[in-house]
Amino acid sequence: MRYEIIFSGIGGQGMILCGKIAAEAASLYEKKHSVQTVYYGPESRGGIAESYVIISDEPVDYPKITKADALVAMSQSGLERHLEHLHENAVVVIDKGKVSVENLPETFSLSSAPFTEESIRIMARPMAANIVALGFFSAVTEMISPDACKKAIRHNVPAGTEEKNIAAFEAGFDLGRHA
Repeated sequence: MRYEIIFSGIGGQGMILCGKIAAEAASLYEKKHSVQTVYYGPESRGGIAESYVIISDEPVDYPKITKADALVAMSQSGLERHLEHLHENAVVVIDKGKVSVENLPETFSLSSAPFTEESIRIMARPMAANIVALGFFSAVTEMISPDACKKAIRHNVPAGTEEKNIAAFEAGFDLGRHA
């Protein structure tokens, strides 16, 4: 099994961190093989920010995405840029209200939830929308267990924000279970 995931958004949305957490959760806590690569534009905020994660039962011999099995898009440009890079039956996860799905092929499995709104509800700021999205992704794909994700979240978020980020992940996971 080789599972390819693209986490795409704009700078400041935390998609690179989201990919790092997913890769770490899979490799350190689920004992799978994983690799993460990133791409970002030269802008510090507002430019492209993407993380590509491969999770596999076998060692990863080629660390680049060939045809992704899943896309988590937090921006319209992130969705549009990757439609041609997805398997025809890929899982597409979007931030409802922020990303439009016009012209999305019907073969994709689309899931959406208000990640930014949930983050604002929990933290009074949109800063954990990526963690809400990761929780949602974990629930709808079952590719990475929630326990492994929570361990990786605790290891990667700023000190003092761990519990709020875990609450954001759990809110996303609950949304995903009911999607």
